[in-house]
Amino acid sequence: MQTPYDEKIEKSLLGVLIVDPAKIYDILDYIEPQDFFIETHQEIYQAMLDNPDKIDVVTLNKKIKEPQLLASLSQDFVTSSNIKEYADAIKDLSIRRQLLKTNSKNERIIGDDNKDIESVLALVQNSVLEIGLYKKQDDTATSAVEEVEDLQSVYEEKREHGQDLLGYSCGFATIDEAIDGLRPHHVWIVGAFTSYGKTQVTLNIVNAVLNQGVPTAIISLEMSRVDMIARLIAIRTNINSRKILKGLVTPDEFEQIKSAKEFLKKSPLLLHTNYFDIEKIKYIIRKDHIINHTKVFVLDYLQNIRGDGKEYDMITKAVIELQSLAREYNITLILVSQISNEAQKGQGAGAGFKGSGHIEAVADLAIRLKRDKKTEVVKDGKTVSPVKITVDIAKNRHGITGSSEFSLFLESGLFKEGYESIPEEYQLDI
Repeated sequence: MQTPYDEKIEKSLLGVLIVDPAKIYDILDYIEPQDFFIETHQEIYQAMLDNPDKIDVVTLNKKIKEPQLLASLSQDFVTSSNIKEYADAIKDLSIRRQLLKTNSKNERIIGDDNKDIESVLALVQNSVLEIGLYKKQDDTATSAVEEVEDLQSVYEEKREHGQDLLGYSCGFATIDEAIDGLRPHHVWIVGAFTSYGKTQVTLNIVNAVLNQGVPTAIISLEMSRVDMIARLIAIRTNINSRKILKGLVTPDEFEQIKSAKEFLKKSPLLLHTNYFDIEKIKYIIRKDHIINHTKVFVLDYLQNIRGDGKEYDMITKAVIELQSLAREYNITLILVSQISNEAQKGQGAGAGFKGSGHIEAVADLAIRLKRDKKTEVVKDGKTVSPVKITVDIAKNRHGITGSSEFSLFLESGLFKEGYESIPEEYQLDI
């Protein structure tokens, strides 16, 4: 197949800009140098972008050293009113070239017998979807005001239904009030040291979101689907998850569990456990959002993601690409993370998420859980519930930070705001 490009249209666009330099502001956020096929045209357009207030043959020639070409561009008669048509045609041809290049790459991926078919699907789909569409970004103040008005309308509609939050409630008033709930395109990071409750608090948030009928997906890199469902049932009933799995329950508990099962069966919840590679994870997020209209995604946990390169580079790449997906699809991401040993010891700056400083950087809200095991009571070899969990809002891009106390009931994984003291009969053993 012949490479799609049109030399005449490329020259016409550059000619318009030489004749009417102010027109570059109509397309500079739309047309990129690589959208031109001819390398010299790329260089000329890049030189224009480098100094958009000084576009003329003399200035360009100092960089490009193509006097005859530049002179011909300025002498050929062109109509500046056609610049949008030229730009659309150039972008159209650019995307077609990108698709052809991607198609060639995908043929190699498809023919690689060492890759499993799910990896092939993920890589092929992502390579196509990541080609930039030629939708011009409107950066005018008018469009920004319109966005504010749209947001005000959403607030007004929610107030009419007795809702004070812009986003979905996470189930905890102190966190909701700090950031106005789980909002589209936001990224939340929930971090803690090993066995300090990060997965449990996240499942409590999932339960709260499901109560609002919000389509939600959990991508778990450490738990089975059975374990996740058992924990969600335990949270809904405040019954020990091991008792639930073994069926060692009273008739009353049996009815509670039955009700929780029915709720979860009907809920818009998706559970994924076989996707560790970042390309597969991106594939699943896109598929769930497009097919099932999933709005909230939980990834548990970041340090188990697999990809190419060193851990720091791989995690950095993963969180940046996940943040980009949140913005592209207007979804909410909750990313679960370990914290480093140094952070657990109270050393180092920031929230101390393990693996990459970019984890905290992408967060709209970064939460860190702290549990002081030294103050907990152990009775007959078991820690007495509830235990106190301090929830630190370490970063809030849109509001306040601070700390609050929660109660974690270890048997069921239920989180409650405020610390409930352990029963008096156990306090005597402290």
